[in-house]
Amino acid sequence: MKFDVELERVLSKASMKGKTVILTTLNDAWAEPGSVFDLFLESFQIGIETKKLLNNLVIISMDQKAHARCLAIHPHCYALTTEGLDSSTEAPFMSEDYLKMMWRRIEFLNTVLQMGYSFVFTDADIMWLRNPFPRFYPQVDFQIACDRYYGNPEDKNNQPNGGFTYVRSNPRTILFYSKDFNKVCTMHANCCYGLGTKVHDLKIVLEDWKNYTSLPPNERASASPSWRAPQNCRT
Repeated sequence: MKFDVELERVLSKASMKGKTVILTTLNDAWAEPGSVFDLFLESFQIGIETKKLLNNLVIISMDQKAHARCLAIHPHCYALTTEGLDSSTEAPFMSEDYLKMMWRRIEFLNTVLQMGYSFVFTDADIMWLRNPFPRFYPQVDFQIACDRYYGNPEDKNNQPNGGFTYVRSNPRTILFYSKDFNKVCTMHANCCYGLGTKVHDLKIVLEDWKNYTSLPPNERASASPSWRAPQNCRT
């Protein structure tokens, strides 16, 4: 499988021992001087044993303005664009643009894993107060932060948050991050409160599916249904 030469160059330069990188995404809305991005970088500067990790941080810029800002102040930058996505403003949680961005992020992280790189993914609004690497379980494939953690990793009441994950590259995690809509057979509207909301969301699923299946077969491989934001969805 052929991969982007520029991405390979950036990942190789930023990689620490064991082909591991730290990844975050940046868009124009958070890239302004004095905004979230500057605070994010400052946390690495003042955190406990975190300054050295800036050498392993790759900024994935989602638009040209964010990429220009990254290139001006950080050595490891990669431009990733998403067709039809306006990243000049912050996308509200579970909005259509937010979901497009999440799908694109999953696709990109899958590519990184296929290239043989393990990664820590961190949202740019997470402050790095100390080096987390000594606290990771070395043989665990996938580790994720929790909004609420009750002391037992098997407790189903823990509330995971995808804003911070550590993922080791291997066949299991590559499969975990893959999405092949040629294998999707059903879609369950199990997250919705109330019959009216369920009908509303099922109509959206069918509308998106019709748009997806109307594409020529050779275009479906690089596309996916948008699965727009459901109403009153359980989290």
